[in-house]
Amino acid sequence: MTHRPRVAAVIWRRNDRNTLEFLLVRTTTGHRWTFPKGGVEPQDASPAEAARREAQEEAGVDGLPASTPLRVYQHTAINQHGHHLTQPVEAWLVKFTATIGPPEPGRQPAWFHPTDARRALSENQPDPACAIETHQVLDAAMLVLEPTAAPLPALHNNSAKINAV
Repeated sequence: MTHRPRVAAVIWRRNDRNTLEFLLVRTTTGHRWTFPKGGVEPQDASPAEAARREAQEEAGVDGLPASTPLRVYQHTAINQHGHHLTQPVEAWLVKFTATIGPPEPGRQPAWFHPTDARRALSENQPDPACAIETHQVLDAAMLVLEPTAAPLPALHNNSAKINAV
């Protein structure tokens, strides 16, 4: 059985204070925060366009995908039979341009400062390797978007501040 290639939209913007923020959505179960992601569909012109479509569907936003993928990371999901399935996901930076409609039900898109995004991606994560993988995606995004910034600080126990779209 072959699997469709998977993509994630690493949606970013600068707020009115010129501070970098990332848009995350709730997983379909609502228990965790994640990047909008899914499979490349036959109608997608490219993986970049698939990432853009996932941003539109899951978060209700549009954006401009980068010309090359940010990185590939490993994502572990549980299938309908309860088996863990680890798949590579191609992460694409997508620069936010507009809110275009409602997100998928239950997704609750929210903007996070990079440090808070790191924390949110770790919350309720049963697999520490998944948290590490998504942290590495954020680190790669920061290297591209703010190459002179200091590395993101280590996690601590403060809760993330959530700003809805």
